[in-house]
Amino acid sequence: MVFKTRVLVHPTVPLVPGLASVGPLDQYMMRILMPIMCVFELRNPSQRSAIVHNLQLGLAHTIDEMNFLAANIVLEDDERQNIQLDYDANGAGVWFHEADIPELEYEILASRRFPLSELTLTRFVPNVPSLPGKDCAVLTVQVTFITGGVVLSFIAHHSLMDGQALGTFAQTWARNTHAASEGRMVRSEDRLAPETCDPSPTFGGCPNRCFNDFYTYRTSEKRLHGHIQDRVREAALINDRDTLAQLIPVSQWYLPADALDRLKNATKPPDATQLSVTEHPSTSALIWRHVSRARKVRERGVETSSLFGGLNARRRMEPLLPVEYCFNAMVGTRAIATTAELYQDGDAALYNLARKVADSIDWWTPDRIWELTGAIDSAEVVANRLVPPMDFDVTVTNPYRMGDIFAASEWGVELGKPKSLRWEFCSFTDGMALVLPEIDGGLEIMLWAGPEVATNLQKDEEWMKWVVQVE
Repeated sequence: MVFKTRVLVHPTVPLVPGLASVGPLDQYMMRILMPIMCVFELRNPSQRSAIVHNLQLGLAHTIDEMNFLAANIVLEDDERQNIQLDYDANGAGVWFHEADIPELEYEILASRRFPLSELTLTRFVPNVPSLPGKDCAVLTVQVTFITGGVVLSFIAHHSLMDGQALGTFAQTWARNTHAASEGRMVRSEDRLAPETCDPSPTFGGCPNRCFNDFYTYRTSEKRLHGHIQDRVREAALINDRDTLAQLIPVSQWYLPADALDRLKNATKPPDATQLSVTEHPSTSALIWRHVSRARKVRERGVETSSLFGGLNARRRMEPLLPVEYCFNAMVGTRAIATTAELYQDGDAALYNLARKVADSIDWWTPDRIWELTGAIDSAEVVANRLVPPMDFDVTVTNPYRMGDIFAASEWGVELGKPKSLRWEFCSFTDGMALVLPEIDGGLEIMLWAGPEVATNLQKDEEWMKWVVQVE
């Protein structure tokens, strides 16, 4: 790989230097990096300079709408570990990297469904700090030119943005880049409303609760797998990719559209008295059951397992947050099943697991969310409290809106629409699955788990009836 340039892209209107507060739902988020890679086909290499120019100009206008992108994340209090935004007096901005990897060919990658074995972080993502400090950026981006294609990568810090916010950012940057490619400005009515970047409505929660009052955040009494989970968590928080690759190598699985339809039928209520479930609980139940079996939890003497997830609280809070709210608005969900339930076969057993997942989502009411924000505000230590220390548990995150936005986004006449989206998530647990929609209607499942899990899943005939493994 050959790096060409590194440019600090500033907003078109200079920002006022200084410090700014962030909301409670940002304070307790996992402080990890979220690298996203969008792959485009490039039919005319002579358009390279125009692509770079339009991306940089589009990014500048995006910072105009989302000022916090140009800030760094710093600690406000060392003991409490709460954070704030720092706008550099020398000119805040976003670092834009440009690189070349001519030995990679778009057509070959496309024929192999864009495997993560080729789209590695060391190739497409600059190494940036993850710990709060003067060099800890909210956002860093890189455009990499390969033979016949372009890989656009951006690295967002999870302490300021969740998957929904990333989708809003991508939509905004694409809109501004498209406008730049056509020599125009985005109309004022199409720009983000000021309230989407205002965290103040998340302040003021009930101060008389603590984290242990919410069963989602309680640490399990028995942690048979705790030593590994703790090592994974520690490596993720310092962005130690080498250690994570050894402990929890990623495997890719594809759930085709027809299999997804079969899964929906398999998780229908067994009778009219039962409530139905949506796609997210169904896919979560399938992953939960088979990852648990691949870990051989029954043979290890594990009695129960939890399924953790993240709930987008934007439209559950009162008053409602904007759909395009640009910061974190996630609360943790937790469903619990016995090992016996995870080993039960049949559609009814799968539905029961899916129902547990759905119930864990429905548990969160507006009042409970406000109680949680109060618990965060009054906590002695706030960092990385989104999930408790884990055992043989599974985490499933489904940032569907982000996937939908990327699939529909138009990045100008030179780039067009992305052909693939890859999320090289910095998993903070052993047993994390990221589920993203594919353009053809299926689902891509990226799973970070112990080295034996992918091998055992390959031997699981029932699992392989649902999915196809991507190399």
